[in-house]
Amino acid sequence: MEIGIITFQRAQNFGAQMQMYALSTLLKNEGHDVWILDYHCPNVEDRYLNVFRPVGKFLNKYYLPDFALFFQYLNSFIRGYHQEKVKKYNKFLQDFFKLTRRFERKEDMPTDFDVLITGSDQVWSYFETKGRKEPYFLDNGSNDGRKPCLISYAASVEQKYYSLLLSDKDYVKAALKRFLYVFTREQSLANFITNDIGIPSKAVIDPTLLLTKDEYQKIAIKPKEEHYLLVYRVTPNQYIDKTAKKISEELGLKIVYSHSCYIATDKAGMFGPREMLGYFCYADAIVTSSFHGTAFSIINRKDFYCVYDKPQSRINDLLSALQISDRVLIGDAYKGFTKVVYNEAAINEFKSKSLIMLTDALNHISNKELE
Repeated sequence: MEIGIITFQRAQNFGAQMQMYALSTLLKNEGHDVWILDYHCPNVEDRYLNVFRPVGKFLNKYYLPDFALFFQYLNSFIRGYHQEKVKKYNKFLQDFFKLTRRFERKEDMPTDFDVLITGSDQVWSYFETKGRKEPYFLDNGSNDGRKPCLISYAASVEQKYYSLLLSDKDYVKAALKRFLYVFTREQSLANFITNDIGIPSKAVIDPTLLLTKDEYQKIAIKPKEEHYLLVYRVTPNQYIDKTAKKISEELGLKIVYSHSCYIATDKAGMFGPREMLGYFCYADAIVTSSFHGTAFSIINRKDFYCVYDKPQSRINDLLSALQISDRVLIGDAYKGFTKVVYNEAAINEFKSKSLIMLTDALNHISNKELE
């Protein structure tokens, strides 16, 4: 079948790229013709600010009016950190995906597919998208023409932003009624959509966890460093640095820092997706505050800690489902290094159930088309 996926395809963020890679690879391995809808959502893409923009753009609502930050951007431009990151992400997009024509208006959304899938990532988070964006609900505002079957797979919203969806309940409910299947990434979101929005929903595993370590290692670029503690974060977090320093001293490992912040202001932010895969594959241990940092720690069966200053439903739901909730540290909670006891049965069960739900949904659609 021809399948179109809409997600945050141009977010220069490791997790965003890898969930898209995983879902599209999985579908291609099943023999489907997979396309990525090249939707231009300025509120998502503009966060990855271009260092060539004038000073005023650096002092917009996404950032504090901090001239020290501006000089970091200037340093990034002079040293080429951000340009290198952009180059690597654009190459990854070019090498591994088929993109539709570029569009911004919902009316221009390509719909000539057997199936349209929205997700994964936080496609329904009105905080991330700065309000409702109809294409992420697979809504082109028209009832004319060919109607592809609609699915969400691992669509996500952080729990503290559920109220934004609820304030737009009438639209969200009407939009999701058009879906044959609504699969979310978190059980808490599935419960919310079922109970508060009124649309049946089930939780599935993030698509990155449906591929194996070996499948990622095929495209990973092995780092030059050996025997290191990887520290991977998306936003600054004082506790992650404190915890990492304690672990590095305890284990005798040097620290390799990396992040997926919007602007590569230093060498730690200039890695592309393939370089980041390599760092996760070969790390001795990992400290992270990121959902996908957590996911790739699990994929590679690493000893890891997930450190943040306040609870994160996306990470908590994943670790709870896989029965390794002890890897979460809030604030200064670190008391000493312990190895992860992976529950392979729980991991395999969640993966198997999720894969069956997706496969059954696509088989149901395929059989309907043959009738």
